[in-house]
Amino acid sequence: MAVESEHLRLLFCILNPIAKAPSADTLRSNVIDKFNEERNNIQEILQNAPGQLSFMLDAWTSPSYIPFLGITVH
Repeated sequence: MAVESEHLRLLFCILNPIAKAPSADTLRSNVIDKFNEERNNIQEILQNAPGQLSFMLDAWTSPSYIPFLGITVH
Protein backbone atom coordinates (compact mmCIF):
# COMPACT_ATOMS: atom_id res chain seq x y z
CA MET A 1 0.00 0.00 0.00
CA ALA A 2 1.37 3.42 -0.99
CA VAL A 3 0.53 4.96 2.38
CA GLU A 4 2.89 2.55 4.12
CA SER A 5 5.72 3.13 1.63
CA GLU A 6 9.04 3.85 3.31
CA HIS A 7 9.74 6.55 0.71
CA LEU A 8 6.42 8.33 1.32
CA ARG A 9 6.97 8.27 5.08
CA LEU A 10 10.47 9.72 4.56
CA LEU A 11 8.98 12.48 2.41
CA PHE A 12 6.44 13.30 5.14
CA CYS A 13 9.26 13.41 7.68
CA ILE A 14 11.31 15.76 5.50
CA LEU A 15 8.35 18.08 4.88
CA ASN A 16 7.14 18.08 8.48
CA PRO A 17 9.15 16.14 11.08
CA ILE A 18 6.25 16.02 13.55
CA ALA A 19 3.72 14.74 11.00
CA LYS A 20 2.70 11.10 11.34
CA ALA A 21 1.38 9.19 8.36
CA PRO A 22 -1.60 7.01 9.27
CA SER A 23 -1.54 3.31 8.48
CA ALA A 24 -3.52 1.88 5.57
CA ASP A 25 -5.91 0.26 8.06
CA THR A 26 -6.54 3.61 9.79
CA LEU A 27 -7.19 5.35 6.47
CA ARG A 28 -9.52 2.57 5.36
CA SER A 29 -11.44 2.77 8.62
CA ASN A 30 -11.70 6.57 8.42
CA VAL A 31 -12.96 6.47 4.83
CA ILE A 32 -15.59 3.84 5.67
CA ASP A 33 -16.72 5.83 8.74
CA LYS A 34 -17.03 9.03 6.69
CA PHE A 35 -18.90 7.19 3.91
CA ASN A 36 -21.40 5.77 6.41
CA GLU A 37 -21.85 9.19 8.04
CA GLU A 38 -22.54 10.89 4.69
CA ARG A 39 -24.82 8.06 3.53
CA ASN A 40 -26.89 8.49 6.71
CA ASN A 41 -27.03 12.28 6.17
CA ILE A 42 -28.23 11.87 2.59
CA GLN A 43 -30.76 9.23 3.62
CA GLU A 44 -32.19 11.57 6.26
CA ILE A 45 -32.36 14.49 3.82
CA LEU A 46 -34.19 12.38 1.23
CA GLN A 47 -36.60 10.87 3.76
CA ASN A 48 -37.51 14.32 5.08
CA ALA A 49 -37.90 15.98 1.67
CA PRO A 50 -41.43 17.26 1.05
CA GLY A 51 -43.34 15.76 -1.85
CA GLN A 52 -42.23 12.97 -4.14
CA LEU A 53 -38.75 12.31 -5.47
CA SER A 54 -37.79 10.99 -8.89
CA PHE A 55 -34.41 9.38 -9.45
CA MET A 56 -32.60 9.27 -12.75
CA LEU A 57 -29.52 7.11 -13.39
CA ASP A 58 -27.05 7.30 -16.24
CA ALA A 59 -24.03 5.03 -16.67
CA TRP A 60 -21.36 5.29 -19.31
CA THR A 61 -17.73 4.45 -20.04
CA SER A 62 -15.20 7.03 -21.14
CA PRO A 63 -13.04 6.51 -24.25
CA SER A 64 -10.24 5.48 -21.86
CA TYR A 65 -12.53 2.79 -20.33
CA ILE A 66 -13.23 4.60 -17.05
CA PRO A 67 -16.76 3.79 -15.83
CA PHE A 68 -19.04 6.57 -14.57
CA LEU A 69 -22.42 6.56 -12.85
CA GLY A 70 -24.54 9.67 -12.56
CA ILE A 71 -27.49 9.90 -10.17
CA THR A 72 -29.92 12.81 -10.29
CA VAL A 73 -32.85 13.39 -7.93
CA HIS A 74 -35.76 15.68 -8.84
